[in-house]
Amino acid sequence: DGIGRSRAEALDDMFGDSTFSEIDRQPEATFLLLPMVGKATAKKAAMSWKERRHVREVMRFLGDSGIKETQTIASRAVDEWGSSSLQTLNDDPYCLGELPGVSFLDADRLAKHLGVAETSSRRIQAGALHLLREAHGAKGHMYLPGGELTLQLAQLLGLSTEQLDVDIDLVAAPKIRC
Repeated sequence: DGIGRSRAEALDDMFGDSTFSEIDRQPEATFLLLPMVGKATAKKAAMSWKERRHVREVMRFLGDSGIKETQTIASRAVDEWGSSSLQTLNDDPYCLGELPGVSFLDADRLAKHLGVAETSSRRIQAGALHLLREAHGAKGHMYLPGGELTLQLAQLLGLSTEQLDVDIDLVAAPKIRC
């Protein structure tokens, strides 16, 4: 807040690649270095910077894994998990797909980036829940015959049906949001 495009560019000109770390180190003092920025504006910008720190960290984390629309997704993650967002996503990258408007494919991309095995039971469970959510949206119910679920799941995950655990425990899975 209080720092528009031209002021942001001025900061970038001053500090280059270390702009963010300089602001993190001493936000109010850094903003005061800008021309025509007084104490009130610098204080407001520093408060805003601190409040959005978690969103920036999650954006960087998601961007490193190749996920697009990181600002929207990061904001949703921080709204949901607050300052523990990074830890939550590291512990279970598939919880990302439980956020409204975030695809299973984004969660799977993050999981692969973090080294989750492609035959992980959590990946299979998350993929199955994704397919059930889609069935709910398209057909109005949360049911797919086992054989159909297995075939669709194998296709979604790029696995053979033999690699899937057909006794997926969906009852213990995270809540399904409709």
